[in-house]
Amino acid sequence: WVIGVANCATYTGGSAAFVMLVFQEGLVGNFWWWPSWVVWMPLVAVLWARYWRRMGIVTTAEFIELRYSGRMARAYRLIYAVYNCFGWAPLVTGYMTGWMVVELQPILGWSKFQIVLACGIVVLLYTVVSGLFGVVYNQIYQFSLYLIGASLLLPYLIGHFGGWHNTVSAAVAARGPAFMNPLPPSTSITPLIFLALFVQGFFFAANPTAGEGSTAQRFLAARDETDAALGQIFSAFLALVLRLIPFIIYGIAAAALFRRDTVAPELVWGRLVLKFAPKGLLGLLVAAELAGYMAIANAYMTWGGSFI
Repeated sequence: WVIGVANCATYTGGSAAFVMLVFQEGLVGNFWWWPSWVVWMPLVAVLWARYWRRMGIVTTAEFIELRYSGRMARAYRLIYAVYNCFGWAPLVTGYMTGWMVVELQPILGWSKFQIVLACGIVVLLYTVVSGLFGVVYNQIYQFSLYLIGASLLLPYLIGHFGGWHNTVSAAVAARGPAFMNPLPPSTSITPLIFLALFVQGFFFAANPTAGEGSTAQRFLAARDETDAALGQIFSAFLALVLRLIPFIIYGIAAAALFRRDTVAPELVWGRLVLKFAPKGLLGLLVAAELAGYMAIANAYMTWGGSFI
């Protein structure tokens, strides 16, 4: 369960992104990424997690070394390590840092530089001091804080409309019946689109870095092969079901409250928090967003640095 929570924490953060998808497109906003994850997350648990743990190695860099050997492979491994350490890991961290800044700037009133500097220093210090063990166990606290903070705002949102039924009715009245349809119109779904989504899922699963890399790092550190597989199954449930529920409700409430031409979609989360969160809960939500960002940043620092 530690692996499952930590893995999900790594993919959780930037909650404004999930809210924005629903706010812009309705329930179908999550459709285009969800099928690929439904494929790759369980597939990794069934096919790869046990075998990775069985290797008895520590980092995904070692996995690449075992998988590809010889003169040409040595050059490939060097390029791959540089790409992951100085390219992919900073890119993902920067992407999520951007979401964190967008979410917190309207609430804190700080400059972008101040937010990045303050949060980045904190994450860097405790990640360097604690290593993977500290990062993984800290992510349990971070993900719990993130989920609790996101869930506590829901009664205020739904209560504003007088109940869940009224919330949905207000969103449908503002956006039309299609807003609550979880699937795209049948004319836009072709077999080729489904094939592309499934192929993308298989690519994520078969990727030597397991989706985005830090996932495999947790499997390699698991107590045994069974823990590795069960950890990923639990992570799939948390990522694909549990964490999405609050943010789907946020998006529905935002659609009922704001017109698309009056608010930037990426600012909807912050607007909801400022409008509905009382003192105390507002602080908890800020802390929860910081926790989501920290869970991502420390995971990619640890994984990217492992290539060095």
